[in-house]
Amino acid sequence: MKNCVLSKIHENHNIWLDIVQSFNVNKETAKDVVSEMYINVQTHIQKKGADIYYNGDEINYYFIYICLRNLVYDLKRKEKKVKYIDIDSKKLQTETEEYIETPDGYEKLKSIIDWYENPEYLEMLKGDTYLEDFTSDKMHLYYLRRIFKEVFIDGKKLAKFSRETKIGYWSLRNTLKTIKNQIKNEYKNRHDTRDNI
Repeated sequence: MKNCVLSKIHENHNIWLDIVQSFNVNKETAKDVVSEMYINVQTHIQKKGADIYYNGDEINYYFIYICLRNLVYDLKRKEKKVKYIDIDSKKLQTETEEYIETPDGYEKLKSIIDWYENPEYLEMLKGDTYLEDFTSDKMHLYYLRRIFKEVFIDGKKLAKFSRETKIGYWSLRNTLKTIKNQIKNEYKNRHDTRDNI
């Protein structure tokens, strides 16, 4: 099972590299970070018996993204503690990396992440959250992301989630349509912005 999961994750190996490089990490270091991610996922599955699938056979890409991001943050924290020796700068040539067109799969994943990690929503998660204090717009923003988390990140089956929460099944289906449309718009806006640069 574990090898099957890692094989499935490895199918998007180039996307994982692009994500790590988007955090301003060079190509060789990105390869190390992605390799470390595979080890972490394997350990996570072995120790916790975790299932990182959702909807039965789809990999939880958000989980992989968070794993990669945390590894990069750890790396950058360690880099701050490293002391550098001054050398003759004339002997060094600074390499400028050319802009590389990122694959469509990466753009789609980034759109999902940008939509979910809405700054206003993240602010709501700080401290105590009192739903009765939210405006209707804030409540809507919060509700959509909570449903997204339960269904797409935590992998709950829609019918079961409906029974547990007493939210109508068709109401949840319509909410998921709204979420998908918002993410599509996020993706479209990313493309439009990039095309205008």
